[in-house]
Amino acid sequence: MKLTFLGTGAADWTEEDWNQSEGFFRYLTSALVDDDLLIDCGPTVFSAAEKYGVSLGGVRYVLSTHLHRDHYHAPTLSALAEKQGVRYCSTKENASAPVIPSNVETISLPLYEKVQVGDYTITATPASHLVRSDYPNQAAHYVIEKAGQTIFWGCDGCWLSCEAWNYLRYLHFDAAIFDATFNDDEGRQELFEHNSIYMVEQLVKIWRSGNVLSENGLVIANHIAKNVNYSHEVLLSRLTPQNIMVAYDGMTVVVPHTVD
Repeated sequence: MKLTFLGTGAADWTEEDWNQSEGFFRYLTSALVDDDLLIDCGPTVFSAAEKYGVSLGGVRYVLSTHLHRDHYHAPTLSALAEKQGVRYCSTKENASAPVIPSNVETISLPLYEKVQVGDYTITATPASHLVRSDYPNQAAHYVIEKAGQTIFWGCDGCWLSCEAWNYLRYLHFDAAIFDATFNDDEGRQELFEHNSIYMVEQLVKIWRSGNVLSENGLVIANHIAKNVNYSHEVLLSRLTPQNIMVAYDGMTVVVPHTVD
């Protein structure tokens, strides 16, 4: 599988950042798997695709982690559906949410159930991330399988619940993309919903020691905040020696096949 990162930032990146003529910035987190599966449809998807020369014409499915404004934007989803009839895939709560446009077909992904979505088999696991609303919803991480490869998408959310870990620990991943929102400042209540860089480091150690992820498996830190995280350069210097990549907008990676 190929991953193209259309945005790698948390919600504190703003239009002021995106409209600057030069300098480093991050659009809101979104990624394209191969050419047909879009992960999250926030408000910056079209801008990112134009800036980095990425075609969205092949997108047939939108895989949605949750309904926060930086990850879900109804006009973006509606426009994709209008152009090419995409289907919205998310947890059963999110797939039936009243904010889903009426012109969009949905695919429900009950937790821990394998669901065939085109050429992909997708399994939702619960994410420790709260969406406050007056209707039921469920944030999710995803196991995405295709052609003998398996990747884990874990943005947004912190750590893993015991239940989710007891499901994931028996799988083997060729790649894992982890939420890496915060630096290591202590005392943040948001760490109940997002990872710090230290938490990412510990997750990777656990996954590798249990062979959930091979030593040569791809690990990518993603969903990086502007105001409460380290600079891209500092993250590179810290994580690269641990064989952890730091995502940036426009980055494309081909997931390697790994061996159990």
